[in-house]
Amino acid sequence: MAPTCSQRLGCAALLLALLAAGVQSFVSSTARLQTGRQSQQAVSRTQQQRHTIYAAADGGKDVDDLLESPAFLTKKVEVLKKQLAKTEEEIAAANAEADKEWEEWGPQIQRLETEFTFLKQRMLNDTMEAGNEAKVKALKAILTVNDNFERASQAIKAQTDGEKAVVAYYKGVYNAMHTVFKELGMEPVPTVGHPFDYNLHEAVMRQPSAEHEEDLVSQEFTKGFTVGGTLIRPAMVAVSSG
Repeated sequence: MAPTCSQRLGCAALLLALLAAGVQSFVSSTARLQTGRQSQQAVSRTQQQRHTIYAAADGGKDVDDLLESPAFLTKKVEVLKKQLAKTEEEIAAANAEADKEWEEWGPQIQRLETEFTFLKQRMLNDTMEAGNEAKVKALKAILTVNDNFERASQAIKAQTDGEKAVVAYYKGVYNAMHTVFKELGMEPVPTVGHPFDYNLHEAVMRQPSAEHEEDLVSQEFTKGFTVGGTLIRPAMVAVSSG
């Protein structure tokens, strides 16, 4: 009896199912095989890395032994000696070049240094002289006021309280002015009892004196002053004739 259509379809479906199961089994087997191969490759790589590490460690030990060997150290000392000798040669050459340059330029440099020192000192002296000249000019003008104060103090005889107060006020101004004189370096010229000096004194007269020997200043009429060794005004004096 010939198979019916339904039977034929059933057989076809069964064949397809068997075929699908076979394909799935083949794929699973292939995947397991691939995984196994990858695992083996990983193990192989790990082993290779271990061998590399061990080899490097052994090689490092060999390198350390080589660096500490007498032959290597001897060679290293020779190299250092050569480098030192080369450095000494370079230093000697540089010194020779410096000596040569100094022979050519040394005298000129020394001359310039001497000239510079001279100019610096000259500028300093000029500055000091200019400062002293300015002081002398200002102090000469102020000395006129100082003389008026001294003449007034000698002429005024304060009697009342009001007059005494005025005299005390002017004495305070006078003392303040002389404080400024000292700060500026102004000093009085020594007179009475000192030898007459044409550079510091101006003789008004000669007079006999029982207290002072001949050619000593016996009396002062007007004070003289100096500042920084420069005469501002000579002292007006009388000289003893003995």
